[in-house]
Amino acid sequence: MTEDNLNNKTEDYKNNTAGFNSLLLLSLTSDAYFKWIPKEGVLVKPDMGAYTMIHPFSFSETNIETLSGAFENFITENRFSEQSRRIFRYFLFIAEDYSLYESSYAPILSELNRKCEHNGIIAEFDILDLKTGVLKTVDGKKMSDKKIRKIIDDTVIKYRKSQGLGISSETVIKEKKREVVKKYEELGEVRKVNFVNPMMLLILINVTVFIVGMVMEQSSGEDLFKTYGIQDNLLIMDGEWWRLITSMFLHSDFAHIAGNMLFLFYLGSITLRYYSSLEFYAVYFLSGLCGNLLSLCVTDYRSLGASGAIMGLGGLVIYRMFFGKNAKMFRKSGNYLIFALMIIFNLLYGVFAVEENINNYSHFGGFIGGFLIALLITYLRKLRSHKKRI
Repeated sequence: MTEDNLNNKTEDYKNNTAGFNSLLLLSLTSDAYFKWIPKEGVLVKPDMGAYTMIHPFSFSETNIETLSGAFENFITENRFSEQSRRIFRYFLFIAEDYSLYESSYAPILSELNRKCEHNGIIAEFDILDLKTGVLKTVDGKKMSDKKIRKIIDDTVIKYRKSQGLGISSETVIKEKKREVVKKYEELGEVRKVNFVNPMMLLILINVTVFIVGMVMEQSSGEDLFKTYGIQDNLLIMDGEWWRLITSMFLHSDFAHIAGNMLFLFYLGSITLRYYSSLEFYAVYFLSGLCGNLLSLCVTDYRSLGASGAIMGLGGLVIYRMFFGKNAKMFRKSGNYLIFALMIIFNLLYGVFAVEENINNYSHFGGFIGGFLIALLITYLRKLRSHKKRI
């Protein structure tokens, strides 16, 4: 039985707690940036290569045997699995008055918690009593995640206050939905990234140029792309200016292009969600040009690669994460801290790995160019928005 079955075997929301459950779902989605997956009945949040999941359940006097059996099957199928090592699960049981179920549920939940632990499934069983507002684990301890705990506590207070004032659950939920919509509008439009997009087109062009160049070199002994396209500062000064552009599509070997294209895929997947195709191309090519121009000014060696352009996308991401509007929300909405670390690592690696033939000037020039272009895009967006309001 899959995790789908586990959730389907239980009644997700009972009538007496449906309003609170909906409000809690919205709060965790908005304030802790979980994603609700209706089919599986679970809230999911990526966390540095791992995942946090919240499985909400409502107590029912009639489903205790079904619930216990579903958990037994779930534990059997997931014991010591690779997936279980990367997921921390919170099984959150919500009751309008837990004291009504405590004698029958508590021993069973404690036993299931113990079995999860002994079978390599990282999980915590938490119980929320809506009547008293008490949230605790089956062992009587506090919920381990402070942020989730605070959101649940705040939601309980808001829900109970509205109930005391005679405000309907529907009214509170509509108000929360408006708050969520406004919050994401402030973050910026989130676009759907289709398979055919500027990032994939650039990857396709780079890979095609690399393969064709490799075939030419093996058949004739010369890669004409590199001969006429590599950044050679002496030839650029003599008028072959196109090398500042064409060198962005050339790579020295398989490891070089594989690393660059992987990084382009990661950063492109982020930036295309918040920037138009035109803005994406502008950042990519202008950053690459900035990197190559800086390299032209201060180096005397030949160079090639898309690193400068890709680091421009890195500059764009760093700007949004720490300096753009709603920077904190942007960071949390996609758990982008890992990408910030990757960008910084790539910048610093070239500084210390002096024997690796890395063009640091292209990297730093591209990064700075991308950061400044991000500032310009923000200014132009504000200008357009102001003109629309006039």
